[in-house]
Amino acid sequence: MSKCFSFVVWTKYALWNHKAHSYPYIVRVKKHQQQPFYLLRSCSCFPFRWTLKSNLVKNTSSLVGYLVILCSSFYKIPQIVRIMRKKSAKGISLSMYTLENIGIYFSLYYCIQAKFPWETFAENICIFLQNGIIILLLHHYAVQRTKRTSSGNFNYLWMLFYFLSLLLSISLLWSIRLPIRWLQVLQFCSSPLLNASKIPQILENRRNESTGELSPITLSFQLAGNIARVFTTLVQLQNRWYLASIFISLALNAILGFQYMRYRCRPQSMSSFKDRI
Repeated sequence: MSKCFSFVVWTKYALWNHKAHSYPYIVRVKKHQQQPFYLLRSCSCFPFRWTLKSNLVKNTSSLVGYLVILCSSFYKIPQIVRIMRKKSAKGISLSMYTLENIGIYFSLYYCIQAKFPWETFAENICIFLQNGIIILLLHHYAVQRTKRTSSGNFNYLWMLFYFLSLLLSISLLWSIRLPIRWLQVLQFCSSPLLNASKIPQILENRRNESTGELSPITLSFQLAGNIARVFTTLVQLQNRWYLASIFISLALNAILGFQYMRYRCRPQSMSSFKDRI
């Protein structure tokens, strides 16, 4: 009886120490099973793995990522120039840029802490700062429209304080660390916020039957950037959750482009706009 027991114990010991049942493998499988479906990973999850091994595809993806970063450094400048030239921000939704900046900040924090390749997210820093400038312009022309010129100095001080706080918030992305669970929550919230930010502008255009002072160049750059991000995500991140978020953003930006093409041929009655921002 004791010999049989010893044989069973020895058999279990031999099987446990076999290469196919090594401990790191078991731990790796358990971690993979416990990982939430929305957590961004840099592992293969698409059937065309053979294409990802091609250096040409990877180099092309990196080049596209660099081009997106380069274009994003000025792709909202046409919107800023249009607002300043027209001295008006009618038809532009403040909620869109506020929600977009919150979502971009969450996404930036997660990408930096997860140590993603910087060419997959660095353009968001430029977009974050440009959105901050647009928000300042929206506030500035809102004050002018209400004819509160007596508080002009206070208005400029508030704008300076707001822009400095944007720079400070970007510097905090590298200095503050959160537990992994909080990072997952931020990542999970960033994509819905970025996509939902387009909805107020779509509703604003529908209500006014005009796109107001929206820049067509900025809308075109947004569509091109979404298409480029689909390619870089397929090659470098290969995450279905992130890819689905980009497709939703592409669809919403396409709706904005369709609204511009639909309403631009109509006579613009800016005087009929309600005083919204």
